Amino acid sequence: MKRALGLFIGVLIISLVAHLPVSYLYPFVAPMLPKGTQVTQLNGTLWRGNAQLRVDRFEVGPVTWRFAVPRLIRLETGWQITLPQLGANALIAAKPWQLPRLSSVELTADSQPIQRQFPVLAGVATQLDMQLQNLTAGNCEATQGEIILARTQVFELPFGTVSGDINCQGNRYYVEFRNANAPISLTGSATLSAQGAYQLDAQLKTQDATLQQQLVTLFGGRADQQTFVIKQQGRM
Repeated sequence: MKRALGLFIGVLIISLVAHLPVSYLYPFVAPMLPKGTQVTQLNGTLWRGNAQLRVDRFEVGPVTWRFAVPRLIRLETGWQITLPQLGANALIAAKPWQLPRLSSVELTADSQPIQRQFPVLAGVATQLDMQLQNLTAGNCEATQGEIILARTQVFELPFGTVSGDINCQGNRYYVEFRNANAPISLTGSATLSAQGAYQLDAQLKTQDATLQQQLVTLFGGRADQQTFVIKQQGRM
């Protein structure tokens, strides 16, 4: 009974707020957004709407949102987000009393549209599926999650499905990743800061002579080398 009453009151409040013009509500939401986020051309309400989004020097482009009613069962507010210019879709959810923390983010995306904004990913082909819990702008200490990169190819080299566990170390996102049952074995880790600085440490293994030669061409080494170590850092 208590849960049902709480759900009813929550639905009533959310329904009233959700139908207010988003341009009226944005000044209250803006301080909760990550630093460098610019939202313009706001249209619609919290229930459904669209805008233009830019994060630092990256032009994300149009973004549309739609209220996700099923999240109310968990006493959460949620939105389906579409970023057509990046070929990405997301479901974000939050408990109103815990804002600005997001309780979860589920993201799916194709790598090809993203490469136009992040040239460092040139040559990577994959389908991304990522789930994160407990996100707060400017502080990732409580964040955990997982990432799956399906049908992954790097410069047409086959890596199959790559999976990784995400957490936070020193306010940087940290992921340990590996693949399985692929012609080239991959293990490693990567970090990413809120400012876009990244570091990659990976180890590749293969016993296929043709693939070994391709890896030598890309990373150097001997033609009979079976293990290749990659260390790279830079900015997205």
